[in-house]
Amino acid sequence: MDRSGSHNLTGEDLDKFLARLDPDRERAGVKYQNLHRKLVKLFEWRSTPCAENLADETIDRVARKLDKVDIHDVILYALGVAHNVLKESRQAMTKPGSPLYGASVPSSLAV
Repeated sequence: MDRSGSHNLTGEDLDKFLARLDPDRERAGVKYQNLHRKLVKLFEWRSTPCAENLADETIDRVARKLDKVDIHDVILYALGVAHNVLKESRQAMTKPGSPLYGASVPSSLAV
């Protein structure tokens, strides 16, 4: 499985995340890729710059929460986290010094 997207996760965190997606490592890898693809599409649909990076950030946050929060459905939880990441990225676009500062988003798509 390609883990190039999860650049902030330790191997242990990634293993825990995959185990929560599916006990079978191969199926977990497929589910991981499907989730990542859905998150990228969500961010692209919302015309957000750096959709791949935001999808990675979403998965990283979910994986780090697995030991701290009782998560029944990892996929649904990830979609909720993605909406928070989206809001944060939109706010960052208005802050000078932010890498996303000045990136344009159509006002009809603003959160």
